[in-house]
Amino acid sequence: MPIPAKDWILLNQAIEAASSLDNPAVATINFDESPDHWVVRSSDGSVISVLHSNPEPFTHPELSGQVTLMAGPIAFIAHLVANNAVDDEACLVMDGNYVRIETVSGSSIVSDLAPPEPLPGSEPVSYGRLNGGGEVKARDLAAALRSAFTKVGVQEERVLFPVVKIGVEKNALALTVDWSPLGAPQMTYRVEAESVASDHRAGIFCGTIGDLLSTASNDATVMVEMLDDFVRFTLFEGEALWTVSVPSYSDGARRWWSKVERAFSEAGHHAGFASEEEFTTCGPGGDADAVTVTLHDTKPETIRLTLRVGDNFEETPEFYRQLSRLNSGKSGIKFWSEEGTLVACEDVPCYRFDDAPAAAEHLQREMVDLGVVLAAGSTLF
Repeated sequence: MPIPAKDWILLNQAIEAASSLDNPAVATINFDESPDHWVVRSSDGSVISVLHSNPEPFTHPELSGQVTLMAGPIAFIAHLVANNAVDDEACLVMDGNYVRIETVSGSSIVSDLAPPEPLPGSEPVSYGRLNGGGEVKARDLAAALRSAFTKVGVQEERVLFPVVKIGVEKNALALTVDWSPLGAPQMTYRVEAESVASDHRAGIFCGTIGDLLSTASNDATVMVEMLDDFVRFTLFEGEALWTVSVPSYSDGARRWWSKVERAFSEAGHHAGFASEEEFTTCGPGGDADAVTVTLHDTKPETIRLTLRVGDNFEETPEFYRQLSRLNSGKSGIKFWSEEGTLVACEDVPCYRFDDAPAAAEHLQREMVDLGVVLAAGSTLF
């Protein structure tokens, strides 16, 4: 199958945009279901479809199944066709259990075919319904995304950048980034667009789409479509070249949720009740008092750990005097009453999510002795 040089170069750009140092991307084509494009999946959850400028060879009746190319062979062929005027195309040849890519000048790469089973993360994606969209100049969108993700006034090394919230307005695409939890302003960038206004908003991270847009020509345009669970970007340079479907993320403290859950899991904590808003942990042994973990949009954004210490307290003046003594005596732990239930709390900044499991264990240990006293006499001291 002869594949034009520009297709190899475009595919390599997609691979480079989707790859991280420890997670190189691959390109997959399914001759049975979608022979008109390669699919590249990024480590940030983005799905790139790289369209063929000449799809006919890929619909040959003898072609079936799925073929996966690794990043190395694609980069090698893209280099050759970009730097040798003779190599205006390179042929993809499949024979049994191997694949060969050969240029006009005779350079080639031969590789075993990847296993036929799906690679991790290659399951079908459900994008949801269309909720509005607009067409913008690629260079304007690239500049807005680059500016929105420029780090401002933030010193913490482990900071997780805020998401960029994208909204489609009348004749404009609006990108809002809120740095205020990290001590910097909230900013909104607007790019002129031919648009269909929508109330739908979605938060995205810039990585893959930002890198791909940096390769677009000055005359290119991008169609931005707001879907339920993704924002889809399609680049046009006279014809459609690629589509990137970027997953939408929660903004605010919620964007830390997966990192917090993973930190507790890696620390060996036994999770109890869990929902989209909170989960409980009973410590590494599974037998400690339950600590509830929630996230809050404070400044800085906070992981709150709470534990119920005791119930059925009479909220008298003496009770509140003792509560005040508790708050002044337990370093880092706060106490309050909720209709006679004594609650203890410890807060951890979200950017210190790795410290949250140890803080939960500290809270559980500190409350053991207090719980014994309460059980004996239902008094605080």
